[in-house]
Amino acid sequence: MEQLTKLKIDQFKELNLHKRDEEWKQQKIRLAPLGRLRSGHHVIEYLGIGCDYIEQMLKVFFEAENDGNPSFNEDYFNELSSDLVQLINVECNSLLTLANANFKTKDNSLEKTISSEVENRCHHIREVALKEVEILREKNKLTASKPEKIEIDKEIEIPDFDFIKLKELIPILQRDYEEIIKSIKSECWKSAIILCGSAIEGILFDLLKQDESNAMSSKHAQKDKQGNVIPLDEWGLTALINTASSLNLISKGIKGLSHTIKEFRNLIHPTKEIAGEYTLKKEEADSAFAILNILIRDSS
Repeated sequence: MEQLTKLKIDQFKELNLHKRDEEWKQQKIRLAPLGRLRSGHHVIEYLGIGCDYIEQMLKVFFEAENDGNPSFNEDYFNELSSDLVQLINVECNSLLTLANANFKTKDNSLEKTISSEVENRCHHIREVALKEVEILREKNKLTASKPEKIEIDKEIEIPDFDFIKLKELIPILQRDYEEIIKSIKSECWKSAIILCGSAIEGILFDLLKQDESNAMSSKHAQKDKQGNVIPLDEWGLTALINTASSLNLISKGIKGLSHTIKEFRNLIHPTKEIAGEYTLKKEEADSAFAILNILIRDSS
């Protein structure tokens, strides 16, 4: 992301953050007499205001990127997609935190509504933004060429994963990493995304296994229908991410980025893909691979 773009976003936040907060304040004043201050309807309106703010920020983002950027090239666009996904997720995670704080109830009746609504809106915003990146790429007549793709396995080395304590996991991660490179090279985007999710899951499992007692006692630990914590090796990606973050085993940035691909783990089930609205293209695969590499770098 260009420094000019970052500056424009910072300026936007400085000018508009208080406007968003004022809109929320006015909404509370308007809805309180109607008895909807703690209703699902109020939550959705509240999140709508927050998402409008994020979408306006993205408009500023793309206006800045369209201002004759001289450094446009294929590598830049790959980094831009990752930066954009991170920006969106940081803002959406912030919105989730604010909403939960504002609508906290004794029975947590609105927690599920808030979480589901933010996730759905975040997914939509991300999809639209990544399509804008593709439009910007096409406008600048930049597409990945065949020679660049052939070189991928020469440019990227297989990590040794020496930070992994569960040694039998290392050859699995190395095999999957090699398969990810081959999948991207062959434009098998779905395979690349699913394998990235699997590798991230494996790394997070290893991190939590090293501190298993604290992981199992975390409020984010995955539970069964009776409320009992299930064995660590049966946890899903969401529980692994949230627990690792709560124990400070991964950064907030990694948490936000990792949540962007957890939904794609469902794609191993064809019926889930039929039921959902998924975009499986180069940008999604590149973003998933970037997230995996950031996690490897930070863990190392």
